[in-house]
Amino acid sequence: MTRIEAGAPLILTAEPILYGGHSALNVSWQRPRGSGSACIDRYEVAIETLLAEGESHSDVKSTSDTSALFLHLYACASYLVSVRAIDRDGAEGLVSTIQSKPTLPRVSSAPKLINQQNLPPFTSTKSSITLQWHVQNEASNCSVQSVSTECNFSYTEGYGYEPIERGRANRSCNARLVPRLQLVVAALSPYTRYLCWGWAHNEAGPSPAGMPVPIFTKDDASSAPAKFRLVDLSGGAGFRFGWDAPEIMPGRLLQYRLRLLGEPLYPVPDHCHVDRSHLLDDLAADRTSYEWLGGDGFTNYTAWIEAKTRSGWSPRSQPIYFRSQFRGVPDRVTNLKYATRARANDTNALDTTLTWLLPCSLRGPLKRFEVFVLGHRANWRNHSFANFVPVDKDRGFQKNERFSVSLGELKPQFTYSFRVSAVIEGDLKGEPAEYTTEYPSGIPPQPSEDYMKSIALDRANVRCTTSSFEILLPLFPDTNGYVQFYAILVSRLGYPYERVSRRFVATSQEPDGVWPNVSSWREAMERDFQIPYQVTEPYWTPYREYNKKKNVSTTLAASLFFCVRSELYPGLRRNKGGQVYDWRRQYLQRLFADQQAQALLQRAAEARHELRGAHDGLHQRRLRRFTGFRREDR
Repeated sequence: MTRIEAGAPLILTAEPILYGGHSALNVSWQRPRGSGSACIDRYEVAIETLLAEGESHSDVKSTSDTSALFLHLYACASYLVSVRAIDRDGAEGLVSTIQSKPTLPRVSSAPKLINQQNLPPFTSTKSSITLQWHVQNEASNCSVQSVSTECNFSYTEGYGYEPIERGRANRSCNARLVPRLQLVVAALSPYTRYLCWGWAHNEAGPSPAGMPVPIFTKDDASSAPAKFRLVDLSGGAGFRFGWDAPEIMPGRLLQYRLRLLGEPLYPVPDHCHVDRSHLLDDLAADRTSYEWLGGDGFTNYTAWIEAKTRSGWSPRSQPIYFRSQFRGVPDRVTNLKYATRARANDTNALDTTLTWLLPCSLRGPLKRFEVFVLGHRANWRNHSFANFVPVDKDRGFQKNERFSVSLGELKPQFTYSFRVSAVIEGDLKGEPAEYTTEYPSGIPPQPSEDYMKSIALDRANVRCTTSSFEILLPLFPDTNGYVQFYAILVSRLGYPYERVSRRFVATSQEPDGVWPNVSSWREAMERDFQIPYQVTEPYWTPYREYNKKKNVSTTLAASLFFCVRSELYPGLRRNKGGQVYDWRRQYLQRLFADQQAQALLQRAAEARHELRGAHDGLHQRRLRRFTGFRREDR
């Protein structure tokens, strides 16, 4: 038997409707025509829609009626509707399709706050609240046209200002899905609790409002503390300040701070960099007074007070002005300097000068300076004295004026400590500035006559050889400083020389002074030793004892003129390494060819011969006198 296939149903309508507040589609059709329609058992109805973001939605119903109702469809979505007849044997007939009109729109779901780890759902400032919304728009193909937010006043914990009751914000979006939308509600009150919610708008109207969210705005700075005043001077012990709490307090009061700026009533040198401001920023929030024990005397002060909330510091209060009286003692004088210089009328005498500048903080009218001098030297009595430098009030003084005092010549090689203090009215003396130095040595005085005699060598006891002899010279007293170096000068007997004493001339290369320039042996010899020449090298320091008395000794080349006629010629001289070299012999050898030099050598040889005989005779007589033995009895 040949099967007859059912024809395609004739779709009459695919009508969008609202059913129970949800989008629905009512589909109706007619039975197929033809002989095959008698065997139809049921109809299979399918709907499907494809959304712009790639989502799809479909549904299938089986019914024996000629209509079907599809519920819970996407709003604002056009569905493809297909109807197919199925006979009793399950064979499918031809299919009929139709594209429906868009389903009816419905309001969107309420916006929700984003809850992500790195994105807080809301933040606030002292005058605004920022909310991060997202609109899920489930089961809807309708576009969200805008999102709105409203924040309503709940209460405030501040005072002194009228809170804002309400704030709103709206933002357009025109998108089906709204994953994130930021709204800022501005012009709100600080330190206030608000309840905020949001809703979305589409072509069906506004959505239901979301759950209200309580949000606090942040603190704002308060007004300045009120009625800032100087209560009293506390009998000179300090300064007591009083104030009232700020009149406008849009936040939590944390603390107060007091600022003071001083302007001294005395000159201050330009090199001083003293911070005369004072900051007291740890005054508790419950305080309304404070006693300040600081500050410098003789100073004008300006004071302010501020209050702090979590937002920061308030503006300054109205300033108050006051003057401190004499408080404390002066600082040290500054830039204390010491100098010595030779006197104009006597270059061997020194003048000592101290100079200084004003203290950085006088703390009162300057009256005078006090200078105390203390010197000490081992085995010598201390040397001390005081001096006063008055200040001429009528003349006044400048801020960078340098004060000075002349102390004359002090004791040589004493270690001096100079202390200078400023004294203000009321005889309040400040801490001294101190300068310590060793005073320059003076010129050694001449040895005493008794000492000179005690170390004089008997001519008979002079240690002479054929080529040298030794002399002893006196040590100079250390009255004017420890003697460091000696210089031995020799000239021909009978030619007077000028006794000259002078200080060494100091230079930048030689701060201790330059060794004087004296004639050399050659220069003296060319003038027949009528001028002195220096036997020893510069900075020469040998010492020895003779008869338990210290002295300076050296060895010179011997000649007839010393041991017989007491006339000196140059001789052996020690260098810095301690080696001995005979300048006379080397020099005469170089001039040996010269007739005058030959005659001089001859005279020296004769003198040595005579000296040897005289020396032996003296030696024998001295032995008999001290030992009682003759030479032949030994």
